Amino acid sequence: MSKQYNEVVRVYEDCLDLNGRGDFVRCTDCGLLQLIQIGGTSCGCDICQSENLQWYTDETGNEIQEITITELEQMGFIIEDCVIPMF
Repeated sequence: MSKQYNEVVRVYEDCLDLNGRGDFVRCTDCGLLQLIQIGGTSCGCDICQSENLQWYTDETGNEIQEITITELEQMGFIIEDCVIPMF
C-alpha cells in the first residue's frame, strides 16, 4: 500500500468506530469514494443515496474493506471531512 493515490475520500468521522476505523467503499452509481460506518449500506452523496456500494479495490486487485483515516492518509488519499447534520 505504498502507491500515492491522490484521490478524495469523503470521511464520516462521527460514524467510525472508537479506533477511527470504517468501511472503505465506492458508490457504483455516483463513484463517490468514502469511509463510512462499519456495516453501512448507503452512499453519503446528497443526490443519489444509493445502496450500490462496493469495497474499494486497489490497482493490483486487492480489496480493502475496513481501514482508518490515518492509513488512508499514509496511502496518499485526500481526506474530505463530512459532518452529518443533527436535526
